[in-house]
Amino acid sequence: MRSQFPPRLSLRRPRWLICLAITTTLLCLGMPALVTSVMASPGVVHTQQANVSLDQQGQTAYTTGDYEAAAAAFEQAASQYQAAGQATQAALAFANLSLSYQQLGQWSEAGTAIQMALTLVPVGEESPTSLWASRGQVLSIQGQLLFSQGNSTAAADIWAQAADAYGQADQLRGQARSQVSQARALQAAGFYDRALTQVEVALTTQPTDDVTVYARRTYGELLRLTGQAEPAETTLMQALEMATELNLTDAIALINNSLGTLAEANGNPEEALEYYQSAAELSPELSSANLGVSAQVSQLQLLITQSDWASVATILPPLTEQLQAQSANREIVYARLTYAQLLLDLRQAVDAAFTQREADLASATELTTEEPVNSTDTQAAQPVDATEALTELPLEDALLTLVEALPPGDTIATLLLETYNSAQTLQDVKAQTYALSNLGKLYSQTQQWDIARKQTLDALSLAQGANLPDLEYQLQEQLCQILQNTDDQLPGEAIKACRAAVNTTELLRNDLAAKGSDATFEFQKQVEPVYRNLIDLLLKTDVDDVTYEDNLKEARTVLESLQLAELDNFFREACLEIQTVTLEEVTDDKTAVIYPIVLEDRLEILLSLTNKITHYSSPVTKVELDTTIRAWSTGIRNQGELGLPSFTGRGQNEFLPEFPEPSQGFFCCR
Repeated sequence: MRSQFPPRLSLRRPRWLICLAITTTLLCLGMPALVTSVMASPGVVHTQQANVSLDQQGQTAYTTGDYEAAAAAFEQAASQYQAAGQATQAALAFANLSLSYQQLGQWSEAGTAIQMALTLVPVGEESPTSLWASRGQVLSIQGQLLFSQGNSTAAADIWAQAADAYGQADQLRGQARSQVSQARALQAAGFYDRALTQVEVALTTQPTDDVTVYARRTYGELLRLTGQAEPAETTLMQALEMATELNLTDAIALINNSLGTLAEANGNPEEALEYYQSAAELSPELSSANLGVSAQVSQLQLLITQSDWASVATILPPLTEQLQAQSANREIVYARLTYAQLLLDLRQAVDAAFTQREADLASATELTTEEPVNSTDTQAAQPVDATEALTELPLEDALLTLVEALPPGDTIATLLLETYNSAQTLQDVKAQTYALSNLGKLYSQTQQWDIARKQTLDALSLAQGANLPDLEYQLQEQLCQILQNTDDQLPGEAIKACRAAVNTTELLRNDLAAKGSDATFEFQKQVEPVYRNLIDLLLKTDVDDVTYEDNLKEARTVLESLQLAELDNFFREACLEIQTVTLEEVTDDKTAVIYPIVLEDRLEILLSLTNKITHYSSPVTKVELDTTIRAWSTGIRNQGELGLPSFTGRGQNEFLPEFPEPSQGFFCCR
């Protein structure tokens, strides 16, 4: 019977992808994804005298978004200030020129302008407070430049210098803003404890104003990231109340987005969705369209998780258009990367949903051909209407609407290529790596394995060169999966890639455990499969292969490493006291150690004896095994509720007849 559903989203090789693959190969490009928090801009600084009209022209043009006109005005003002010997005013004009260049994405020019500004405001022990204040302003803009380029650690150092300069000038507000900006940079670099301390210092000296709101939101996010959910919610609600009183629309949107992320992490998706929607509804009133994008992307991510296809279909078209229209600053680059990753996940989810629908349809259709239970039973002999049987299946309308709204593969690829180019302009290697990684995933979905491998290898090379181990292990795992699907399948090469992924993960074990609730929240999705995929490959070794026993022993070691990583994830910190003891040291010739390993398509049993290791495989899927175990567990509980002994009463429960008595030599596995 022909399926009543339309063909699933094609993951094969449409002509556009073949053309695009050639183009991509020639350009040597690739792809990635994540949304970063929007930094509080230091803003255009104001000069005190001389060429006021040019400064005003530049400030007006900057405020209205005409950054080219702003740059021209500030450059002219800086030249005239220099000619008049007004070094401090020239420095501030150069700093504003740097800000304008940053908005235009002209990073080299922005760097040159800020360096010129710094040379014009040298300070020493006897420098007046006004000079210290001007240097603080210039340093704040330099920190923004470094952060926008993805250099978080250097940005944190510069903002620390800016805070010191403001302190020397006795300008507490500027000092607090720089301290919070420093905390944001430390957060981006993964130094959560240092960031928390920095924000706490900033909050001790601030009245209720926009800087305090900025500080409290930052503090609330850091509390969430370190697993302190209740204090995080209290702090963010205080920040929201302050922002509402001060009518700070931008801050209200950002805090709502932070509260949504917190609610989602706490397992409250409905509450999270309300916060995201509140933030997204403010988009028309925000000072920058960039600020509304983060909330919309977060909202989309949650709706995908909930399989709310109708809402997803509503959000996709305008969000796609908005992301394509925005100028590519750092926030938009990462928003695009996150969005592209969501689209790739969505393609898989849609295909899986249609596969399930077809399976449900096939099951319902089988009812029409069932034989009557009893030929004399006229009611049982009634034919079953497949249409009626399908009435209980989920409606397909929303999913079909989503397929129409989902951007095609060429749109996703183009978005990633443009984002990669923007990341290159920003000199943000991490963003470039994410972009290449996602290109590899896209080509994997279309089963263009050679191109997928090239994009992944290029991304891996960038990650290793930039010392990004948190991306490196994911790319090694991605490469492992690609190598398993190439036409010239080389199990040894796939095992090498998976082994490298596990080794990198082991090096990151302390960091993964220390990064708080957000990192551990995704453990089963991101970390556990790395270990299990290597175990799967090792256990597929043929018994006649010379590496058979060595691979089994390695699989056992990897399984034990996974169990340790699971403990780290559970306790939210790495186990510091690890004593490694070989199995041979603790077993004798009468001891057997059994390792049950549940994989997606089979159950593997590793049997370790004193001088021998072997394994047994049973072709049962994980779903089937889980169902059997649940039924068996229910049977045992029911046995107990009947007041029967745990291992007696044969025949009382269908799941117990073969369960051994303790006297029959029953032993527990490890």
